[in-house]
Amino acid sequence: MGQAPSRRIYSMWTNENRIANDRSKLRYPSDLTDEEWALIAPEIPPAKRGGGKRTVDMREVVNGLIVRPDHRLSVACNPEGFVARAVR
Repeated sequence: MGQAPSRRIYSMWTNENRIANDRSKLRYPSDLTDEEWALIAPEIPPAKRGGGKRTVDMREVVNGLIVRPDHRLSVACNPEGFVARAVR
């Protein structure tokens, strides 16, 4: 019988990957980095003709739609305007 193919185990969180995926400088961990936004921005349709100019930043709209599963319940990720109120 032949030998089983050798499998090399790769560590995802090397120091190089940690630096490349650092989100600590973002306002919220789910916000898009500049590189991520550069990939998504061309897919956002332009404002319709005949209407007024957009008054919202589309990047902020997309940031608001993104929910990272590992942060969805984290209090630290709640926007300042949505502070939980005490239950009476």
